[in-house]
Parts: sequence; C-alpha cells; structure tokens
Amino acid sequence: MLPGKAAWRILDALFRRRREGAIGLGKVCAESITFAQFRGSRRINSGHEVPNHLLGLSETICGQGREARRRVRGRRRTRGLNMIKQLSLVSAAALALSVFGTGAWADGEPAAAYAPAAERSCSSGPFAGPYIGAAIGGGKHDSEIHDRNPGSPTFGQSFDDDDSALTFGGYAGYNWQCGRWVFGVETDFNYFDASSTARVDTVSLKSEIDWYGTLRARAGVVLGDSTLLYATGGLAYSKIDHTFSDSLGPAGPFSQSDDDSAAGWTIGGGIERLHHSRWLLRAEAFYVDLGDETHTYVVDSTACGGGPCTAISKWEDDFWVARIGLTYKFGVREEVVPLK
Repeated sequence: MLPGKAAWRILDALFRRRREGAIGLGKVCAESITFAQFRGSRRINSGHEVPNHLLGLSETICGQGREARRRVRGRRRTRGLNMIKQLSLVSAAALALSVFGTGAWADGEPAAAYAPAAERSCSSGPFAGPYIGAAIGGGKHDSEIHDRNPGSPTFGQSFDDDDSALTFGGYAGYNWQCGRWVFGVETDFNYFDASSTARVDTVSLKSEIDWYGTLRARAGVVLGDSTLLYATGGLAYSKIDHTFSDSLGPAGPFSQSDDDSAAGWTIGGGIERLHHSRWLLRAEAFYVDLGDETHTYVVDSTACGGGPCTAISKWEDDFWVARIGLTYKFGVREEVVPLK
C-alpha cells in the first residue's frame, strides 16, 4: 500500500500549484484522478491502494470544483440570454423610433430636437410666433358708377375709371406651425392715395380712397427649410369719398360729396423667406372688394319743371395691391433646420 505521507505530498503539491495559479482546478483534479485511479481499481503502477481518506478529500474538493464550474457556466449562459434579450429590446426600440419617431431624416440631415414637438403641439417652428412688419407697394383702384335715375338720358348706363397709386403701411400677426403647415392671423393698416374720375358730358364722378385695412387668416406650406408659400383672405375696410359734380347743373354748378366707411372682403397670397431666424422678407398680392353704395343728389331748380332735379348713382369700388414687406419675428430664437 502506498504510504500515506507520499500520497499526501503528491496531492499537496498539486493543490499548492493550484493556489499559486500555476495550474487550474481542472488540471489538479485530472492529475489527482489519474494518479489515484479513483474511478478504476484505485491502484497505481505497483497496484498499491490510495488511502480512503485521501480519496475522499480529493473527490470532495474536485466535486466542489466541478459544481462551482457548472454554476459559473450556468450564470454565464443566463447572462448571455439576458444580454440577448436586452439587445433585442434595444433593437426593437430603435426600429420603432426610426419608423414612427418624428426625429426623422430630411434632405439628408437629421431633424432638430424641436421638430417633433413642433409637429405634435403646433407651438414652435421657424415661422411660429408673433411678428410685426412694414410693407410698401402699388395698387390699382377701379371705380364704376351706374346711373339709376329713371328720368336721365343715360339711365342704366355705367361709367368707370381707374387709377394707380402708391401704398405703404404696417402689419402684425401670429403664426402656428405644425410641421410643414403654417396657420395664422394678420391685420394691417395702409395709406393709399388712389383717385379715379369718370366723366359724362358736364358731369364728373370722382371716387377717392385715402386708406384701407384688413383682418385676414393665413394658411401655407413650408417649402425646403425656410420658404413659406401662403394664401390669405378675410375682412377689408376703408373710407371712401364719392363726389358728384355738374358744371352746368339746372341751377348752376353743382357738387356733392359723401364720405362713407366701407367694408368688404379680400383674398390673395404670397411668399415669405426666413433670414437669420428672426427676419423675413415677403412678396404678396391681394384683391379687395369694398362693395357698392348708392347716393341720391337733389337740386331745387325751376328748370326741373317747378320741382327738384334728382340724380341717382350707384358706386362700386375695388382695387388690387402688390407689395413687398420686411418682418421681424418675436419669441424664442430657433435655428433653421430641415423639416420632415
């Protein structure tokens, strides 16, 4: 039988090498098992048996090592499965963001962080917020007068004239931007020195407009990154002076003027270009229809058969305006970025 001390020395040398890191636990167990032939006849070259207490010690240590390795491998497999699950969740989230998210790519560049909020809340964007501006341009006023006097030789006939004039003024408004769509309201007040005169024999029919204003809605779409194409329409109002004059009236020269406030409607459109996030340049044109008014002119004269002479005229006023404007936008400064 192999002396116990020799077996102890052999096993002790193996486990000491394990503690020093020279060999692994698997190597220790393999060599000790080969040495002792634990699963065989428990004999070595000479056939001597290894003491049972050494056999039990080696089997206990190596068995614990194998169990520990199995637990480690189990934990590694568990961590690997958890990592796969986490990677799957991250991939699914990334795919959902790429398909349904609003931080999408546009024009080859990623959209800015504010763009998704702008699309959801319609509260921000390069064109959103309050603004003021000034505009200058030209307009063409057209006045048409209808003779409504049954006793007149020109009864039922119409006379018209037009006049081109300078216009300038200021405007203010507010926009809401929902992605590429812009909605807003705007008001303006303008000077307009337009005067048109129609003549019939000795009669002069003059229509003058000194100013006008509008209250309009706006709706448009953003083209590219900083260009707004829009339509506009709403209420229009003005003060019009109508003058009827006859140099050879029944009782001598005759003239009568009527100053009236007129209200009508307007429709038009334009284009606006954003510069440096706060300044905008615009060009726009719109048509204004101020409706019609009817006036009666009475002259007391014996030349009218002992009674008053009466003239009735219906006035219709409308005009076109084309102008350019410079706008300053208030609110939080926002950089121009590609929109979805």
